[in-house]
Amino acid sequence: MLFAIPCHESSLSNHFAKAPQIMLWDNQTKAKRILELPKSSSCCGRKHFWREVLQDNQVNAVVVRSIGSNMLSTLLKLNVRVLSAPRGFSLESSDENLLTPVTQIEFARPPVKPIISTIAIGL
Repeated sequence: MLFAIPCHESSLSNHFAKAPQIMLWDNQTKAKRILELPKSSSCCGRKHFWREVLQDNQVNAVVVRSIGSNMLSTLLKLNVRVLSAPRGFSLESSDENLLTPVTQIEFARPPVKPIISTIAIGL
């Protein structure tokens, strides 16, 4: 299985879409490689890059510590397995037995930008 893991200097990143790097890890061959995410003035640019990486590399699962609801929803719709890593998860050992499947959108953080409801603004 091929995992994509958001990282920063060989540590699991605290936020999925804001990570400066992606580690691709094949748990069968134990091969690991780091991809640098392009610098982007918006978070959306990195999200598009994530989608390309997942599709181009046929990633089966992602490992997260924290993720926004929009990105989690997208991953679940793409049928990418999402796994939550505990605090202190080591990228060196990458023990997949420590990972917990994420299947509910409630795991995610709400979007940073407020959603303006048409009811709230009277439309």
